[in-house]
Amino acid sequence: MQKIWPISPSLPEVRAAHVQGGFTLIEVMVAIAIIAILAAMAAPSFQRQIERYQVRVVSEDLRASVGLARSEALRRGGGVALRACDADEGCAWKIVAGTDSIQQSAASPAVKVDLPDDGVQFDGWGLAGGCVDFTATSVRNSAATRTFHLQPAGAIGEAACS
Repeated sequence: MQKIWPISPSLPEVRAAHVQGGFTLIEVMVAIAIIAILAAMAAPSFQRQIERYQVRVVSEDLRASVGLARSEALRRGGGVALRACDADEGCAWKIVAGTDSIQQSAASPAVKVDLPDDGVQFDGWGLAGGCVDFTATSVRNSAATRTFHLQPAGAIGEAACS
């Protein structure tokens, strides 16, 4: 009887079967270092983006409060004001009608809001009687600023007071 020998793979095929895939520790450390460098370079731009976002949120809240004050003045026949809060009140601005407080807006430690010193009075038609500027500025980055204007006719927009 004839002996049949098993066919064995050639030597390169045997080596290929035993080679394991993956990354070396050095390759992983280099990749982590590159990611850390890229993250450190991106962090300042994220900070500026966050500051602009905070200013935008406060500015939009202030715009909404102006709209609320105008509608309350229409509903009540006037006598509604939008005023800056006193330091001990813990708010940024408030809407009042006589002695009644209609709304208070929470103060943001990251954003400074500039309102007229005497506030804004709204008459029975919801008008302020003149052009009023409102500005929100980041405490850390004065370049992050938003200003809007309340026109005498009641329109709220970006166009400067004339």
